[in-house]
Amino acid sequence: MRHPFYFFEDSTMNIIMEWYNLLTDSLKAYPSLQAAFLTVMSGGVMAAVGFALVRLPRSVATFFRNQCLTSLVFNTASSGWSEYNQMQYVAFIKWFSKNRWFGWSRTITFDSDGRKDGDGVGPGLGRHFFFHNWRLFIFSISEMDSQGTNSQKYKVSLSCVGRSKKPIYAVMEEFMVKPDRENRIGVYRNGTDGWNWVTYANKRSLRSVIMSPELEEELVGSMTNFVNNEAWYRERGLNYKLTYLLYGPPGTGKSSLGRALASHFNRDLYILSLSESSDLLTLLQNAKGGMVLIEDIDGFSAARKRTGKKNQIESPKSGKKTVEQIHFDGNGEQIAPANPSKNLEDIMAEWGGMNTSALLNALDGVVGLDDVIILLSTNHPEKLDPALIRDGRVDIRVEVGLLRSAEIHRYINLFFPDFVVPEGMVFADMPGCTVQRHFMENKNNPEGFVQALLDASDGGNFTTSPIRPELAFSEANSRYLVDPEAPKEAVNA
Repeated sequence: MRHPFYFFEDSTMNIIMEWYNLLTDSLKAYPSLQAAFLTVMSGGVMAAVGFALVRLPRSVATFFRNQCLTSLVFNTASSGWSEYNQMQYVAFIKWFSKNRWFGWSRTITFDSDGRKDGDGVGPGLGRHFFFHNWRLFIFSISEMDSQGTNSQKYKVSLSCVGRSKKPIYAVMEEFMVKPDRENRIGVYRNGTDGWNWVTYANKRSLRSVIMSPELEEELVGSMTNFVNNEAWYRERGLNYKLTYLLYGPPGTGKSSLGRALASHFNRDLYILSLSESSDLLTLLQNAKGGMVLIEDIDGFSAARKRTGKKNQIESPKSGKKTVEQIHFDGNGEQIAPANPSKNLEDIMAEWGGMNTSALLNALDGVVGLDDVIILLSTNHPEKLDPALIRDGRVDIRVEVGLLRSAEIHRYINLFFPDFVVPEGMVFADMPGCTVQRHFMENKNNPEGFVQALLDASDGGNFTTSPIRPELAFSEANSRYLVDPEAPKEAVNA
């Protein structure tokens, strides 16, 4: 077996010494050069020794850290399209703050982002330690680059001695927040950089949302058919997506339906605001396996009907203002005028980053969506662009109307099962929000609840919308249709 310095053979050392003696003998006639040579040689030897003394311990430490320590690193920065990392970071800080070893920490802090215990303090920046199952753990908290945002970002590096990951997993079991898929769904909201995790919401049963049997059959039946027939879509090369338009008067429970349906089909709920991001297609693609809710879509200019409004043009010579009519072709596309101008609404829409074309292509364009259910809700379907709600882009249109007397009876029986509503009692049609308000005012008083509903029925103590003559409905399937003969100006609710 060769010794560690086998490469320093005798012959090699002899050659080196011969060259050294030759140089020193040659320089004997030049004392100054000999002194300089010896100085350089001495400095080189000292530098080599110093380098070895500095680098060798560092290399040994690096080798030990890489091979003998197991580490877990996580931070508060967004993980792709959710705030999962931040949630786990806060959970770890809270867990350690309640640990008895927190008393040994020399750096503590307090702030409002949840990194604290019941006393309002938690571990600060720097190194901390604790023991778990008789094993030493060391972790450090450091600041990260804010990446142009006004929120601070932190990183935790947790390490223990040993190559096994089991001790790390044991600590993770202590503090990690795990989704309870049996009883909760994830809720996300879009931001400037994608989807942000909001919370895990308790599931809401469809039974808690009172609706007509016809509405429940249409919604639940069509979604069940969609979920159970993925292969049918794949075999025919169809986009595996389903888009609904939920329309009706305010307060009828369109948003509540979204949460209840997401809970029923065990899908995460993605609440999308068109004013927050222009990359709508990427958002919808990243919501795969979930249910996307776009509330009050008529409130966004990109979704509203183009009504041929007139632009004002100011003459550069006279300063007088004239009007210019905007024209559209048979497909609803604007025909560019010879001297185009922009009104304030168009300019604001462009600055918002979202236009009608981007919205239409995201919902049903060349790049199709996959495994996503989209709910568009509106109180004013007559304001929506016909191209947005055409067949194919919107698959099913459902009216979420007022609760009828039969549904109100079911509501009473749901919350007061022991209370018997007198036979023949009839309630006027009213929105679900009105029924809920009277229930909250009479949570423990069924007689008062029923009397309040009767008073609302007699006195009209609720808000609804008048019938809109510009809308036509199919009695067969309650699908929303646009009447081409309808007047241009919509009737406001």
